[in-house]
Amino acid sequence: MSKLSVQFNSRFIIRTMIAVVALTAIGFCSYQTYFAKEDFNNYAGSGDYWRIPLQYPYEISIVDTFDYAALTQWKNSTSIVWPVQKYAVKNSYLIGVSISRDSGALERWFLFDMNTGSIQYYSTEQEFLSAWKSLCSDPMILDTKITKFRG
Repeated sequence: MSKLSVQFNSRFIIRTMIAVVALTAIGFCSYQTYFAKEDFNNYAGSGDYWRIPLQYPYEISIVDTFDYAALTQWKNSTSIVWPVQKYAVKNSYLIGVSISRDSGALERWFLFDMNTGSIQYYSTEQEFLSAWKSLCSDPMILDTKITKFRG
């Protein structure tokens, strides 16, 4: 093999490696840019991930199964309540029930204030209803099941 051939092969390999790294970086940046869009009310998710926007920056996130969801924060996906099986939105409140994935037993009722980001948990329905009545005169109905949001 001649010296010229070895030099050509070395340059070719180096240039190919640089091209692969550059294209990978460009692809990664495009991926990040796509998911970093300020599209809070319009982005429904992709693949096996679905989201239901609430009051900014909160959302209901669903991954893999419609049996359970999570109350999360948009963009950083910080989980606030998980798993959520039933919920309703009333005024600036998200109210719901968190149910054990393993046993199916009721774990806790919750009341999340989307204006302040504060959450209250209640171990019984009676405690929950009492707290809800002090905030709102509307009847509390948890008739929204996650399964209603299948595409």
